[in-house]
Amino acid sequence: MKNYLRILLLASVFLPSFLLITARSTIGQWVQISTSLNIHKLTKSGNNIIASSAMGIYLSSNIGTNWNLVGLSNTPINSLETSENYVFAGVFNSGIYLSTNNGLNWPTVPQNSMSISRLAINQSYLYASSTIAGGFYRSSNNGVTWNGILPTSYAPFALAVKDSSVFASYYFNGYSFMVRSTNNGNNWTEVISSTVLFSYIGFSNSRVYASNIDGGFYCSTNNGTNWHILDSFNNRSSSCITSIGNNVFIASDSGVWLSTNNGDNWVLKDEGFSGHPLVYSLLIFDNYIFASTGSIWRRPVSELITGLEIQNSIIPEKYFLYQNYPNPFNPTTTIRYQVRGSNYVTLKIYDLLGRDIAMLVNESQNAGIYEVQFSAESLSSGIYFYRLKAGDFNEIRKMVVVK
Repeated sequence: MKNYLRILLLASVFLPSFLLITARSTIGQWVQISTSLNIHKLTKSGNNIIASSAMGIYLSSNIGTNWNLVGLSNTPINSLETSENYVFAGVFNSGIYLSTNNGLNWPTVPQNSMSISRLAINQSYLYASSTIAGGFYRSSNNGVTWNGILPTSYAPFALAVKDSSVFASYYFNGYSFMVRSTNNGNNWTEVISSTVLFSYIGFSNSRVYASNIDGGFYCSTNNGTNWHILDSFNNRSSSCITSIGNNVFIASDSGVWLSTNNGDNWVLKDEGFSGHPLVYSLLIFDNYIFASTGSIWRRPVSELITGLEIQNSIIPEKYFLYQNYPNPFNPTTTIRYQVRGSNYVTLKIYDLLGRDIAMLVNESQNAGIYEVQFSAESLSSGIYFYRLKAGDFNEIRKMVVVK
């Protein structure tokens, strides 16, 4: 039985909350969990994943298994940023929309009518660039009113903020410039000038990264004062950087790249993808990493980072059985569930006639989140059911085998 089980134990009632738990890899590739949403940007707010697309705002409350259109239907979203339970959506020719409940609901009227190309946020300010109006702007009241912080004659491209440091790139008078402010945009210093446009700026730990549209990829270890080009990324551009510890992931025009030493060396991590796709966005959430190629892909972080130590203090508030993924599947799928307290747990597979097909779990388990990998290699195509029982909790879900 335990050969089926991969435990992602996020917390236990018997363990101190600061305990470090070692995660292990078993699957080994990206799994496509959505194919038709045309997603560009992924972010998180509370227990939800929020995604922007050319068709509006989508939300998943079950780690990407299911998605619902929650706002701005048929509206292309240029930028998406979160701050606590606030979610900001920047729309070309329409302004900024604000959700105040982790993306669940969206107003029908924008905060203002400023045309937005990029958004960035820290604890003090919301920053925006406007392609039509030109220049860069700052708001101290969640986007209701704005003050210009760089001239409107500048054609803006990249915008990024970390703590009180703000980086922006723009095109002016035939040249591309990158500038930096260390006091929330009050004063600026030029850090790079070039004939090539810098299309993305991002942060990872103490490093700043910048990508230009010709594929040059730059790194600074002193907050933008000095830069060096990363030879591993010659002729590749990037649109997103995310990290956990010293492990850095880059979304590029040739797939997902990983550095396990804070950016010094890189390796391509494209197992499961078809070719080396253009990746728009990355997100680490609930021990998974998500990638958007228009479609949404997911895989456990522990598959990519051997011996990863994850610190968690989350004890599930309720029992829950998630929808298996992928579904339909052939021949392997993953079933995820959470246990609120220490209890005896069983997880079984049944056919349409109610006959037992497999016993996946049959043991006492502590509070936590668990995953089971199930292979239907010996089964024929059709509808099957899986049932979780833990104490008084009893739930059944349907899954489909397609061969």
